[in-house]
Amino acid sequence: MFLNVNDKVYEKLKYFLTHNTRDLKIGEYVYGNQFSAADITLASLIRPLRIVPYLYDDPSLKALFDWQQDLFNQYKMDKLSVYEE
Repeated sequence: MFLNVNDKVYEKLKYFLTHNTRDLKIGEYVYGNQFSAADITLASLIRPLRIVPYLYDDPSLKALFDWQQDLFNQYKMDKLSVYEE
């Protein structure tokens, strides 16, 4: 049940996030050229990562968290979660 160092969870997560960051630099949305459930899903799933300095402070992921914040602001979802206060 415990994570094994060899599982490389952070490395796999960072790879996934880097891939999504690169895609969002090309287009404004996760999938296609309009806002969809995929955007809401990604923005929601990465929200807890804002408290993980290893990821949130990583310059290569800045565009991803900026995209998320812009999305929250644009769609009035900018309330902080309890764990972000």
